[in-house]
Amino acid sequence: AATLPDGFTFAESKVVDKSLTDNYEHSDILRLTLTRQDEFLLKEEQVKTVTFSTEEGDMGVFAGHQYKIAKLKPSAISVEYADGTEKKYFTSGGFAHVNNEGSCD
Repeated sequence: AATLPDGFTFAESKVVDKSLTDNYEHSDILRLTLTRQDEFLLKEEQVKTVTFSTEEGDMGVFAGHQYKIAKLKPSAISVEYADGTEKKYFTSGGFAHVNNEGSCD
């Protein structure tokens, strides 16, 4: 019998279901989780904004953004921190999951 490599076990704790109907307090901080295949690059990192390209066009996400799931195009993901510093990552595709309670996966 074949067994999965250890790297696949992280997926069990990756996504937490969040209610679309609950009322959440507005936050000025966006919590960003950024993953690649079997590891976290950022996990609930507090950021000012994140910008990426989707099939519908470029999208910027701040805290308080409405709920949205978008298919990512191969492009840079730009992360801006509260102190103004910026870090860029590259994605070959995937999905952005923007939650209405102030987080983005």
